[in-house]
Amino acid sequence: MGRLRRALFEGWKRTHVGLDVHALTVVACGIDGLTGEIFRTRLTPDHGEVLAWIQALPGPVKVVYEVGPTGFPLARTLRAADVDCLVAAPSKLQRPSGDRVKTDRNDALHLARLLKLDQIRGRGSGAGTGSCPGPGRRPRRHPR
Repeated sequence: MGRLRRALFEGWKRTHVGLDVHALTVVACGIDGLTGEIFRTRLTPDHGEVLAWIQALPGPVKVVYEVGPTGFPLARTLRAADVDCLVAAPSKLQRPSGDRVKTDRNDALHLARLLKLDQIRGRGSGAGTGSCPGPGRRPRRHPR
């Protein structure tokens, strides 16, 4: 395989997953980049259940979810299992104009589409994502 071709496919992911994470539920939506098939499910916030669903999808997989009150432990769990995971700032994501119906299912699909279109980037690109703080940093930010 040539150098250019290898460079093009190096970061290629087959399935793009958007997660709408809440304290009691996780709504997940995945888009298969080859077939266009959409995978949807509602999960409990148990990290093992979320990871099992993601690992059952056609790989390689890339995941994104909006940071919120649930924090970064899900991202740490997914990254520990070698799943490419981004945590996005909700204020930095593009919203379609006229998007009046806001549901968990639509939010998860919207995140997956933005990820597939490469509209969500990693830290340093100015698009509102970054590395999650390690568990040791939390006590310094929020002392009790």
